[in-house]
Amino acid sequence: MAPLYFEIYDSHNARYENNYDITVLADAGWGYRKIAKHMGMPVSTVQGVVKCYQAQGSTSIHDADNPGHPTKISHLIQQQIEILVQKDPQASLSEITEELHVTG
Repeated sequence: MAPLYFEIYDSHNARYENNYDITVLADAGWGYRKIAKHMGMPVSTVQGVVKCYQAQGSTSIHDADNPGHPTKISHLIQQQIEILVQKDPQASLSEITEELHVTG
């Protein structure tokens, strides 16, 4: 069988794209070691992804919601921080904090 080729994108969703690629390769009959070598990751990572996928189906490709502590900042403040960082990516934490205090 000719090897399958999957392009791995470098994005914020790369982890989920990698998990998807791992499950597709496993469904195609590839072994853990072959997938790990192809994807450039540890065999244990591949085993974990495949075992979760086999146990839980496609929902296991994405992480479950984190039931941890809620964030200490509001959604509005988080948006303001993102806007400030987009305006000046080189701004220091103290500059961003000062700007937040000035704008309220």
